[in-house]
Amino acid sequence: MRRQLIAWVVILVLATLPALNTPSRLVYTDSPFLSRSFPSQEAQELLKEDFPSFYPNYSTLYVIFVGGNLTEDGARLAQAARYLYRPILLSPPQIQYEENETAYRLAETIVEPQVKNLTTFYLAVHELYLKLNQSRTEFMRNLSVILDHANQTFTLARELDGGPNYTAAYNSLSRELNGTQLILLKMMYGNLTKYGNVESAAAHIGASYFKEPVIAKLGFSNFSNASKVASLLPNSYLYQLNSTETYASAIGDALGIPVNSTFMVNPSLVQVYVIRDVLGNFLPPTPKPKYMDYLLFAVEVPPNESLADVELFSSHLNNAYVTGHLPIYAESAFATSSELEIVDLITILAVVLLLTLLLRAVVPILTLVITAGSALDLAYGLTYVSSLLGYRMYYISGFVVAPIVFGLTVDYSMLLLYRYFEGLRTAEGSLDRALRSSRRTVYMSGISVTLGFSSFLLTPSPLLRNIGLSLIIAAASSVAASTTFYPSLLSIVNPRTMAFPRRELPDPDDVRQSYLEAASTFAVRKKWLVVGLMIALTAGSLLVLVTHPTNLSVGEILPSGSGAVKGEAILSSMYNYSQLYAITSSQEQTKALTKALLEEGAWVYGPYSLGRGLLSRPLTGPFYRDGHYLVEAIVPGAVFSNEAIQATARVTGLGLVGGSNAQRLDIVNNTVFSYFHYTLPITVVLILAYLFVAMGSAITPPRLAATVLVSSLAGVATVELIFGSVYWLSPLIVFALMFSLGIDYDVFLVSRIMEEEGGDEEVRVIRAVKSTGLVITAAGLVLGVAFFSLTTANMRFLEEIGVGVGVSVLVDTFVVRTVFVPAVMAILKELNWWPKKRVKPS
Repeated sequence: MRRQLIAWVVILVLATLPALNTPSRLVYTDSPFLSRSFPSQEAQELLKEDFPSFYPNYSTLYVIFVGGNLTEDGARLAQAARYLYRPILLSPPQIQYEENETAYRLAETIVEPQVKNLTTFYLAVHELYLKLNQSRTEFMRNLSVILDHANQTFTLARELDGGPNYTAAYNSLSRELNGTQLILLKMMYGNLTKYGNVESAAAHIGASYFKEPVIAKLGFSNFSNASKVASLLPNSYLYQLNSTETYASAIGDALGIPVNSTFMVNPSLVQVYVIRDVLGNFLPPTPKPKYMDYLLFAVEVPPNESLADVELFSSHLNNAYVTGHLPIYAESAFATSSELEIVDLITILAVVLLLTLLLRAVVPILTLVITAGSALDLAYGLTYVSSLLGYRMYYISGFVVAPIVFGLTVDYSMLLLYRYFEGLRTAEGSLDRALRSSRRTVYMSGISVTLGFSSFLLTPSPLLRNIGLSLIIAAASSVAASTTFYPSLLSIVNPRTMAFPRRELPDPDDVRQSYLEAASTFAVRKKWLVVGLMIALTAGSLLVLVTHPTNLSVGEILPSGSGAVKGEAILSSMYNYSQLYAITSSQEQTKALTKALLEEGAWVYGPYSLGRGLLSRPLTGPFYRDGHYLVEAIVPGAVFSNEAIQATARVTGLGLVGGSNAQRLDIVNNTVFSYFHYTLPITVVLILAYLFVAMGSAITPPRLAATVLVSSLAGVATVELIFGSVYWLSPLIVFALMFSLGIDYDVFLVSRIMEEEGGDEEVRVIRAVKSTGLVITAAGLVLGVAFFSLTTANMRFLEEIGVGVGVSVLVDTFVVRTVFVPAVMAILKELNWWPKKRVKPS
């Protein structure tokens, strides 16, 4: 065994450094577990292939400054952004534009044909406008000349007509005038008799002299009336063109259609105004740049931005909240790494304290803790190595590995330890004998647990497959350490030191066994009552389970008081919306999806909607490509909020729905469906098949599964009664762990029953409970305490798992194995071993 121990030491030394680096290899996002078989991923791929201009190639970090100042906070943001890779900083006004980018892009694309035709039309109208304006200019110039000539003519005629007699006035004026005025005066005076009066003479003489017939139609009352003079001219309508509106009206009358005066003057404004008119009908809500004392900025980064960089960026922004898809995962990663170290330490301390109470001997406690620590070192080291081969460890696995390894390793090692104590107290046994007598039970239990965990690898859920590998590594490391390292370690320990500081070794026949004997005796005598209570407990637990819904709140996976969660709450007041897109394959499907989204209060952009209304006739253009229709929507509720998730869930199935909310929903639905439809049934089948082969019984394995279900349901019901709505993964983790770990104690008990000789079945059951009860009790307490250590984590999700598994283990230890199992086996009697008779194993 010494060589075996040396080999272990070498392995552990090699595993230590990788084990210490394992937390850095944890995965915190859902993206590694998304596959194209998920509707959200299929939608994303089709969006990328068929509608690349709509494909989101960035992730947004929202930064909310408290009591913000636009200039100062902008400078602080730019300083912190140096920790990010190629960030794009958005000020509050830019955020509003960015949020409307889709709407603007759609408007431009939708109106493109309209803009093209309209621009061509108004270019022609503009040419007409220019020519018409030129004609009017010439008309007005001519009118001005006519008015001037008429003014010269009729002003002079009034002066000639105003004298006491024409001759005196003529003589007086002729002495004062010269040039044109004198010529006109002489012509008018000479023709007074011919035309009868000065006004008529002036009209005819002016028209003749200036060669402008219009003057002949004028008189003293209207010679200065520009409107009257213009009306007597050809193309008199040109006089009325005194504004762009009158030009547009004139051209419109000529063309028979209305003409926009703005576009007539400047055709280049067609696109701007048409897009604005379209946007006015379907522009979505935009973030409030300022809300109370909060100022909103944003940073766009690549979707694969390092979470470590995001956390570093956030840590350099004091007096600000950073939230969004990546900051939530980044803070979860940072908090988890810190919590993992604390939980591991508390697990060790809790197990040491419990072992001290149980064993009250230093050396056995040290050997058990060293063995469990070695198993954990090996498990983390193997996990790190597997990550180098492409395996990515989900962060939840990192938390449950330590309790599983410590619980299983101490359980299996204590079984060997107590068998060793039995031999040492009678001086008839040896370590080898204890190892031979316990190893079969450990292997049977370990193989059943490993088989249970291996069922995770046979399911379609990528997330479950990922978690499964971690659990298998944990179980295998525990079995290996307890069956090889622990015996090797015990072999170098002087048996006489095992009792220190006590005088005698811990007695397997402890006085505490009287409780176990009394409880199992009561169970056997009142077996039908006990079974009734078991059924009642199961029914009550099921009732709690079906009446308490689960949730997908990101607050569950973050510490209380999380900055990202607080930021999300503030952001909801500034912009309580998130984006969704969907790919459909028919107009009917597209219309149904659009209608459903509109009923959810969303802004929808696609063939059947440009905002909040349902179009009677579908648009295609940018929304159709290669047999696929695109629908984009802005749904109420921030990303990952229950409101947005539920809205997304209600439209799922009406098309391939994509986006962050849809991806999260797919992960949840796929994981839950896969576990309860594949993983759990496969777990049960594998364990039952193995135990049937190992025990030769067709009755005991299913009875074992049924009693494990009782303790599992009790644990889940307790969590839901304590916490109310629990995180969606909590019940699944409790079931997953208990349906594998819960096998241990039943295997311990059944193996001892198979070894018992003499007496009927009820007597053998009572004796087995008494003789193994202390080991099972100690093992159950250790495993329960190991998981209860998760409640010290500042994350509600981990608290739920800790309470759920811890309660399940304690119920399994003190109620199921001690009371329920004896009662059921007492009822079944010899049927427990059907189709074979019970035989003592060799």
